[in-house]
Amino acid sequence: MRNTGLRHPGRNALICLVVSLAGIAALGWGAYEMHRAGAETSRSAPAILLGLLATIFGALLLLNFVRGAMFVGRIRAGHQRIARWTVSPEDFERFRADDRQRNARSRLYRNGYRPPRRTPRGGVEVIFGADGVLVGGTYFALVTTGAHRITGVQILPGNPPAIEFGTVLTWMVRKPQLATRRSAGVLRIPVGRLATDDAGKALAHFQAVLERRIIVNPGVHRGRMRFGIVGAAVLGLLAAAGFALNAAGIELGVLPLIMAVTGVVGGLGCLVLALAAGRLSDRQHAGQQPGVSRIVDS
Repeated sequence: MRNTGLRHPGRNALICLVVSLAGIAALGWGAYEMHRAGAETSRSAPAILLGLLATIFGALLLLNFVRGAMFVGRIRAGHQRIARWTVSPEDFERFRADDRQRNARSRLYRNGYRPPRRTPRGGVEVIFGADGVLVGGTYFALVTTGAHRITGVQILPGNPPAIEFGTVLTWMVRKPQLATRRSAGVLRIPVGRLATDDAGKALAHFQAVLERRIIVNPGVHRGRMRFGIVGAAVLGLLAAAGFALNAAGIELGVLPLIMAVTGVVGGLGCLVLALAAGRLSDRQHAGQQPGVSRIVDS
């Protein structure tokens, strides 16, 4: 399992927006159908259930992709730029051939970056920000905490050379019980023929990040913790409203049950997010060296 980066966040955000709007429409139609019939019907219940799920999960994914689109937009605009270069089509083809040979060595040594099938005529642009890199149209976060993190960085000699990051991808599985799994990998990015100095700047920056001499975006996990707490409160109110409607005996079919279940499950998920973000924040700031620099991503 590899981190293949974030592609087309704007398009994905638009899809999620459409899903959320469709969910809202389904909720409205289900409520109208139930009001028209005077009771729950075989069509209103699934419309309300699916509409509620589509609205909530579509909105959450929308926020994620909007955030990704903002990252890409800022790095293109030069926000906190560390280095930038363009790999010529000829050099990129040589990188592709060399990368293919490296991928064949081991499953764990396969590059997370997947070169496009056809090399663009103008070459491939590489832009390094303080905590990420944009290669062509693919964005990779380069951080030391979280589900996708880097563990090392080096320059690989070659024609052209490449900058290589060791990576770790963490995810949750349930076989047969909930457990954490980690997969090591690499991220290799070609260096332009005339970009030796810029590559050195990127190397030095991320070595400092790994050694915790630089903390990038120090408030990111605290922000997610606050989001989780607020989300848990909002969904807790949704669950409470569902239980209250059920206790009051108001004839709304399965709507109170859907509200209660969605609120409880979603609220617990937000609490888990808040706790995980708190732990990641502690880990992000642990072991800071005296005089540590901070780069805030506003």
